[in-house]
Amino acid sequence: MRPFLSLLAACALVPCLGVNPAFAQPPATPTAAELSAKAAAEMAAKRDPHVRATEMLHRGTELHDKGQCEQAVPVLESSWALEKDPTTGTLLGECDIKLARWVPAARALAAVLQDKQEGPERARLDALFKQARAQVGGVTVQTSVDGADVFAANQIVGRTPLRYEAFVEPGDVTITLKKTSVGEMEQVVHVTKGGSATIHLEPPPVRADEGAYNETRSRAPVFVLAGVALVAAGTGLGLRVAGGSQGTTADDTLASLTTKTGSKSPCLGTTNATACQAIKDARSKHDGYLNGSTGLFILAGAALAGSITYALWPSESSGRDHAVAVVPSIAPGAGGVFVQGTF
Repeated sequence: MRPFLSLLAACALVPCLGVNPAFAQPPATPTAAELSAKAAAEMAAKRDPHVRATEMLHRGTELHDKGQCEQAVPVLESSWALEKDPTTGTLLGECDIKLARWVPAARALAAVLQDKQEGPERARLDALFKQARAQVGGVTVQTSVDGADVFAANQIVGRTPLRYEAFVEPGDVTITLKKTSVGEMEQVVHVTKGGSATIHLEPPPVRADEGAYNETRSRAPVFVLAGVALVAAGTGLGLRVAGGSQGTTADDTLASLTTKTGSKSPCLGTTNATACQAIKDARSKHDGYLNGSTGLFILAGAALAGSITYALWPSESSGRDHAVAVVPSIAPGAGGVFVQGTF
């Protein structure tokens, strides 16, 4: 009796296994579209500066914790260049001090301390900063120019206004300010180990007569170009009127000939050769006058744009930034010049 019951139980299990075949199937293979989307997402993450900075921070942290500061510094510097994370700056400053790299240590720790709240960690970082600061010189850069890049010995140290000193190696150092609109300014300063110095860098003053460029620059080109624009526009308008007259003459002659002959195409044969030649000549003149007027209108627009540009364009001594783009535009039956810029 028991073997019979076991057989019944085994038979009862067979349908159950057939009802749920999905449990026995392997996972579905990703499609090409899914693999492509995954690869695109991974590439986008690698291009994201925050993601790259975070990855390098993790790698730099591992090297720092293992005491491999020589290998950690370039990794942490790359992360710091992408994102000024306080953790990155702290680890970088600690490794720089261990390697006696006093200037970069002072720069990194000073940046971290700017926004560090009071507490044990700030006290620890402040002690490290003072250790590095005692080995370097500090230069306070004062200037009225905002947004200028500051270089110390050809190495960029920040952008004005600087929130803290520019830390440099003791001795004579060249401090340079660079900005496109004001040019380049530099000064050599001597600083001692642990000492400080202050420099003032200002662009040279602009003389009053240099700013008044409209009073000294000749206005003749303005009037000449404006005159050319006026003559070209007037001549072009005359040609346009003449072309319209020739077109009207051709239309009237063709209409009269059609009525007279009773044919919709009176010029197909040689019967009306003289009248048809007159229509052809009038049409030819019409086209020539219209093409000529279009060219003169383009010339007038270009001359007018040149006159306005010359009148508004500042002289080199005015010290103002300027950029102008001139783009010609020609279309069937029309043309012109687009002028866009900052004066």
